[in-house]
Amino acid sequence: MPSASAIFSRRLRSAERCTFLIPPRAAPHPDRNSAPPPDDRDPVVRLQVGASPGTLDRMPPAISILMPTYNGALYLRAQLDSIVAQTFGDWELLAIDDGSSDDTVAILRDYAERDARITLVPSEGNKRQKARLVELLRLARGKWIAISDQDDVWAPDKLARLVAAIGDAALAFGRSDLIDSEGRPFGRDLLRVLRSSRRPDDRLLTVFRPQISGHAMIAVREVMPEGVFDSDEPFDWLIGLLAEFSRGVVYDHEAVVHHRLHAANSHNDTIAMRINPFLLRPRHFAMWLERINRSRERLIAAIDLLAHSDVVRSDVREAFGRLHAVSRCWVASGGRKDRTLVRKAVLRELRPLAGSLQDFRRAARNVDVAVLGEWHPRVLFKAYKIYS
Repeated sequence: MPSASAIFSRRLRSAERCTFLIPPRAAPHPDRNSAPPPDDRDPVVRLQVGASPGTLDRMPPAISILMPTYNGALYLRAQLDSIVAQTFGDWELLAIDDGSSDDTVAILRDYAERDARITLVPSEGNKRQKARLVELLRLARGKWIAISDQDDVWAPDKLARLVAAIGDAALAFGRSDLIDSEGRPFGRDLLRVLRSSRRPDDRLLTVFRPQISGHAMIAVREVMPEGVFDSDEPFDWLIGLLAEFSRGVVYDHEAVVHHRLHAANSHNDTIAMRINPFLLRPRHFAMWLERINRSRERLIAAIDLLAHSDVVRSDVREAFGRLHAVSRCWVASGGRKDRTLVRKAVLRELRPLAGSLQDFRRAARNVDVAVLGEWHPRVLFKAYKIYS
């Protein structure tokens, strides 16, 4: 019988022969507008509350869920329970608090102590949501990234359905059913309330109208560069643009998030007004006009992003590169440059990128609103149909 030292030496030689199976550590990407590599993280921060150091050696999960929190104690347990109950269990949840004064941190710590997949990242001060998402993204190890609000509730099969649907696409998202502060359903989903929809051939409409909600999606890291979180525009809209014009977007109507509307959710004020017209106030008319004015800024932001992104297809980058030159002249003239010529130039470049004739026609209505201005006779009725 061989000695213990001989057995150990044989196993050591066997292990040395298998080292070629271990992939090399990826070098950090120098471009800050590219997604950080999965292993570019501080191992001290990766420790779960109450977890052993051996937790760091586990295999990277399929999905990294990012959850920034702020004074979310009232609804946080319901959301965490819905994540823990997912039928797809290959995930990690990275949570970071932004200076809460309630019991949010205590709740996160409690869940992190009970589930090794949950990490409470140390934090100080108040940096707001986008800055916290960048911090979490740098720590994420998953193939796909999901973003979680602190006050929603996920259907048990949400992640499973999105993973099954995404395939080779860059992003998959599902339906957002609206609930009130008590969890009672409104009986309407977010796209319907926004008077939008998601068709398989939608391409150009994404440029003008956000369809993809961050809380309802999973996406590959390549379409989540840190730069999208530095912009004044909604980060989920910018991520959706990069995904749409790179490897595409998939929509699964049955992958459900119960999206909560309540008083502390100020960005949902307009959504609540559309559900209940009795909530209509004079400020909403001012918001309507502001949205028309903002449509031009949003179009310029989309052109700038897609003209300079290395993620999108080359034909997309070239088309929006030509539009970028047009938009610079247009902006330099204060919007006084011949608007009809600008409109024709935009439509000429967008037409080959359309998913269908219907997609192009819907985009053309939005081009009219963005380019011709709020007081142009052609715009008023179209703007009402789009934004009201």
